Amino acid sequence: MPVTGAKYRKLPYGPVPDEAKDVIDEMESDGEVEQVKAVTFTNNKLDKNKFVQHRLISKNAKFDASRFSGSELEIIERVAKRWEEATAKDMENASHKEAPWAGTEDGKAIDYEMAHYRSPGTDNEEVDLILGKSEAFMKFVSSLK
Repeated sequence: MPVTGAKYRKLPYGPVPDEAKDVIDEMESDGEVEQVKAVTFTNNKLDKNKFVQHRLISKNAKFDASRFSGSELEIIERVAKRWEEATAKDMENASHKEAPWAGTEDGKAIDYEMAHYRSPGTDNEEVDLILGKSEAFMKFVSSLK
């Protein structure tokens, strides 16, 4: 089961939840978040690797962890840690190498069941470890690169 229950669609830069824009717009109009652009530098090189990030900044002073289950908090922490230094292009490239992306037509909804066929090792989840032992699956994943 997906953490958010969201349905994703294959769009040019990666999978996007169908309702993402509506949710963000609602949160912004309710004064919960503010959308800002920030110039960021990768690898602390001030003269190279500059890019613009589009960020949602919470207007709430304190994070309310009680709104999440323990497993949801673990997933949030793992995802944040994995992608904290990544650019949008890094995430785009990673998503385009995954079976759910490759197996879905442009603009169409991504079948959640395809998540079981992701590349092994992305988050060291149990399914990744099991699939990583499958020679046939590894050949399939290698063909996507």
